[in-house]
Amino acid sequence: MTEFELASLALYKAEAVRQQIEILQNLAASLEVKFNGFTTLLFGFVLVAYFAGKNLTRNQVIILSVLYLATISQYILTYLMAGLGIVAAAAQLAELDHASGNKLEDIIVTPARYYFGTLVQICCVLASLYFMWSVRHPKTE
Repeated sequence: MTEFELASLALYKAEAVRQQIEILQNLAASLEVKFNGFTTLLFGFVLVAYFAGKNLTRNQVIILSVLYLATISQYILTYLMAGLGIVAAAAQLAELDHASGNKLEDIIVTPARYYFGTLVQICCVLASLYFMWSVRHPKTE
């Protein structure tokens, strides 16, 4: 290979790494937006349950809960998909970086992190639905 070809190959690899880092950053930003939306919706539902839960009719609670579940499940699903996208992008970045002779040790991302995060989110949703139920059905002592 000529010196020009070697320089072009090195430039190509550096550009591929830069693009992969950009993809990783965009996915991380998307993940943050989804998590913020999830948190906002979750606490909004809990606040409605606390302040208005006793005054809502059964039909209103059903409609509110179904809309809440439909919307929050979208947030949970996109959180999981963005997380798995980060795992794939990080693996590809590590492969690109390793192929160029470097060892990228800082990015160790596993799918288990996002599966666990999704499980925690599902538990939070179930807890919020239980909270609404407990507000509407208080224990009488």
